Amino acid sequence: MITDDQIDETILALSGPKFLKVAMVIVRTSKVLGEDSDEFYERIAGRINWLSARGKLEVVGDLSHWRNSEVRLPP
Repeated sequence: MITDDQIDETILALSGPKFLKVAMVIVRTSKVLGEDSDEFYERIAGRINWLSARGKLEVVGDLSHWRNSEVRLPP
């Protein structure tokens, strides 16, 4: 089973100083971890929310709209 820590580490490793669409981060994280399902996408989105609430990711837009929101590592 893939842990939340593994998901968090992957999200942060894939993020950088430039904003990326949340949908892209979700798909890339899913591919790296080898899990491809709608439920897993939702889980990744939840981890992105968790990381942003703790200041580990900077967010632009509404995270519930994956294609219209973006994330990056804080400057």
